Amino acid sequence: MPLAQGLLRERGTCKVQSLIEKSLGNAEDLEPCMNVDCLPLRTVGCRHGVLGKLVVPSEGPETKRRKTSAGEGGQQDHSACCLLSAPPLCAVEPLAWLLSDGRKDSISILGCGAMGSVHLFSSTQRYRVCGLLRESWPPGKLFEVWAVDVWPEHVSVMREKGLRLQGPTGDFTVPIHATLTPEEVPLSDLVIIATKMRDLEPATKLAKNLVKKDGVILAIQNGLGASERLLRHVGSEQAMLGIASNFGACMRGPGHAEHKSMNRIILGEMGAPKIQRLHKVVSMWSSAGFKAEAACNIEQKIWEKLICNVFVGGTCVVTDFTVGQMVDNHFSKQVALACAREAFEVGKAKGINFGFDDMEKFLDTFASTVRDTYPSMAQDHRKRQASEVDVINGAIPLEAAKLGMSAPVNQTVANIIRARELAFSQP
Repeated sequence: MPLAQGLLRERGTCKVQSLIEKSLGNAEDLEPCMNVDCLPLRTVGCRHGVLGKLVVPSEGPETKRRKTSAGEGGQQDHSACCLLSAPPLCAVEPLAWLLSDGRKDSISILGCGAMGSVHLFSSTQRYRVCGLLRESWPPGKLFEVWAVDVWPEHVSVMREKGLRLQGPTGDFTVPIHATLTPEEVPLSDLVIIATKMRDLEPATKLAKNLVKKDGVILAIQNGLGASERLLRHVGSEQAMLGIASNFGACMRGPGHAEHKSMNRIILGEMGAPKIQRLHKVVSMWSSAGFKAEAACNIEQKIWEKLICNVFVGGTCVVTDFTVGQMVDNHFSKQVALACAREAFEVGKAKGINFGFDDMEKFLDTFASTVRDTYPSMAQDHRKRQASEVDVINGAIPLEAAKLGMSAPVNQTVANIIRARELAFSQP
C-alpha cells in the first residue's frame, strides 16, 4: 500500500489526498487547503522513523469515530496533544531535528523545587525510554538530562538515590544527573528555568552560558513579569514562556517530590511564532503523558493562570487553608473571589481576551483539581519563607494603577502577607 494511502486510511479522508501523494518528496509543492480554522499537527510515521508533521483539517465525526478504536491493521492513533491556530494551509514540515545524527544532546533544568522536580522527572523518564516522540524516535538517539539546584541535600540525594516522584500515576524513582555546579553541565538544546520569579534573572544569565546557539531557553513561572525579566538578557528568538496548570506539586523532602494532579503544560513563543520549534518542545511534554498545548497568545494563558493563583494564593496564606477548605468556607471564598474579580477586571482593561465567560465557574473547576493542596504561596509561608506575593496578589494593584484603576482587596491581602513575612527574618 502506498504510504499516502495508508496515512489517509489512518487519518480519515480529507482534502489533502492528492497533496500528500505529490508532495511527500517536496513539501514546497503543497497547495492551500481552504476553510481550515484550527489545524492540529499530526505525527507522520513510517518504519524508517518520522517523516514530518502533517497539518490536517479539523476532524469530522468519521475521523473522531475511528480514533476511538484501533485503526486498520490494529494501529492506534498517537496524535500529538496540541492544537495550533494557523493559516489555512496543509503542509508537511520536515523534522530534521528528529533524525538521529550521532550527537549526545542534553536538557538542563535550573531550579528543582516542586514543579522543577516534576519537569526533571518527566524529562528523564522520557529520554531514558526513547526521546521526544515515544512512538517514532530513532532508538539510537541519546539525551542527557541535567538538574542544577542550590539545595545541597536535594542534589546529594538525587545523585546518590535518584529523584522520587509520587502522584496519581504511581510512585517512581529515576536516576538523575544533578549538580550544584553549572560548569559540570554540557551545552544544552533546551534549558528549562523552573525557579521562583525572584530568581529568574540570575537563572537566565546562567542559562545563556548553558544553551547552544540554536537552543531554547524556556521559563516556567507563576505570576506576572517573566517576559520582561527574560528579555532583559535573552533575545526573543531564543526565548519561550510556559505555564504549568493545576499540578498541586510540593516537596516531601530532599530528592522527593509529589504532585496531586497532572493537568496542562502550556507553551508559547516570545517573538514571531516558530511553529516547528514550538511543536517540538510541546511534543516533549506530551510524549511524557502531559496534556501539552501550544498557545498562539501566551499572555492570555499567563493571565488566566494568574487569576487562578490570585484566587487561591493570598487567601490560603492568610487563612492557612488548603484550597478545598478555602472554597468550602463561605467567608474565605468571598475574599478569594473579590481578589480574582479585581484581577479579571484589570486584565480586561489591558485587552486580555479571556477564554471563559463565567469567571466563578472557571475558578471552581480549577479549584476542584487541587482541593487537597496548599498553593505554592502558602507552602512557602508555612515554611517561613518569602512567597511570590509581589508577582501574584501584589501585582494586581500595580497593574491597576497603570490604568487608573484600583485593587483594594488584593492590596490589603498582599500587605497582610508582607507584614507576616517581614517577621520571618526578625529574631
